[in-house]
Amino acid sequence: MIGDLVTHVIVSSAILAAAIAAAAWIRPLTARTRHTILIVGMAALALPSFLIANLVERNAKTLEPIILDNAAIFNPPAALDGLKPAATSLEWLFVLWASVALVLLVRWWIVTRRLVSTALRAATPPSPRTKEALDAARRRLGVHHSIDLIASPTCEAPALVRVLRPMIILPADGCSTLDDEELESLLCHECAHVARRDNLLGVAEAIACSLFWFNPLVWLAHRRIAAAREAACDERVADAALPAETYVGALAKVCRSLLAPRVPAVSCMANAHLKERIQQIMGYDTLRKSALSHRTIAASAMLTVLLTVAAVGVVTAEPVKRDTDRYQLNYSMSKTPGGNLSIRARVIDTETHEVMGEPSIIAKPGERTTARFGNDQREWQLIVMANADGSGSLTLVATHDSREVQDTVIHFPAPGVQQARGFSGAPLSLNLAKADIRDVLRTFGKVTGLEMDIAPEVQGSVTVNVVDTPWDQALDEIIRENGYAYRIEGKTIHVFKP
Repeated sequence: MIGDLVTHVIVSSAILAAAIAAAAWIRPLTARTRHTILIVGMAALALPSFLIANLVERNAKTLEPIILDNAAIFNPPAALDGLKPAATSLEWLFVLWASVALVLLVRWWIVTRRLVSTALRAATPPSPRTKEALDAARRRLGVHHSIDLIASPTCEAPALVRVLRPMIILPADGCSTLDDEELESLLCHECAHVARRDNLLGVAEAIACSLFWFNPLVWLAHRRIAAAREAACDERVADAALPAETYVGALAKVCRSLLAPRVPAVSCMANAHLKERIQQIMGYDTLRKSALSHRTIAASAMLTVLLTVAAVGVVTAEPVKRDTDRYQLNYSMSKTPGGNLSIRARVIDTETHEVMGEPSIIAKPGERTTARFGNDQREWQLIVMANADGSGSLTLVATHDSREVQDTVIHFPAPGVQQARGFSGAPLSLNLAKADIRDVLRTFGKVTGLEMDIAPEVQGSVTVNVVDTPWDQALDEIIRENGYAYRIEGKTIHVFKP
């Protein structure tokens, strides 16, 4: 899981960096197009590639049993994964990340609420002239739903607050010097924020900045989005057939004091550089004629992000177990004095690590023997087909609600026939003569850090002489050659007489 999150941060950061570079270097682009590119780059933060990876089903390598003369287990090296120490430092990192993210989210919520409540406490009703200008601005931009309007001495420049019930806050005295056309042009700017749903996008920005507070690219993109958002609304005003000189004059009169707070989900004129915006407004007519197609660039940006995330998800997808591999079958086997096969099996749910059953079966060579266990919802059937020489097959059939979910077949050699296997343990040298087998097994436990669970019937003395031999191979030979069996569960090796 940690690796998936790291991959997501790296991939999303690369996409965001590319979006920032594209918005800055591709020319000519309108502010609306630059804003869209940056928003699409930020959206990559909400598209973890590992979710795509989880949807990509790749065939897992079939689990093959390892036969140990008269015992079998599935892939014992994987059972040693539990030996790794718990990464407690990751828990502390998670607590640190979550604490900072929570503080930033709470701070944003408090600042936003305080801004609105402070403005409302000192609010005065707008003048009839201001209401008429707002109605005209809404008609000009095609905004049909209602917008609240107040004047407040706490606001230095016009601002739009709230998402569900948008409200424009005007300076109490800042608009008195504007003529009717200038006032309408300013209100067109705020109505453009409503039409573009900028405050809703601002909420998403605030969440992204809080969750990815450790990523400087997120904060850089946030600042550039704020500037592009205001410039895009300026362009919307110019598109509404209002004279650029009228709007620039109104902007210069109102934004003399740039003290408005920079808060996500609050769109304010004073949040961007005034001089640069005026230059962009005056040159917008020329830019509009030569700018690259907004729809083409926006569609290309979205398609690029989606394909990149999907490609990373496919590439990083790890093989996952199919349903048929959910239940693991461990078994031990020996021959009885009468020539039959004595099989002790254990079925383990690999998802919950719960032991589902431990059936014991006496199978006669040349015959089919079956054992059933479970309940009405989940049932397991173990089928043994033994040949005359003692070899044969074990079939595990798992059924959920009368639907077969697994059918695993394991072929086993006759007891006493060793099957080749690979060993990966650290090499060791050991020379013992007539040593107690229980003491030898405990020595292996101390050397490997594993816990030895030795059944009472495991008794006797052994002679061991190995040189630079993998410890798991040496352990296998000691147990096998003395007629015992073993299985590995987590950090414990169980040694028993089959």
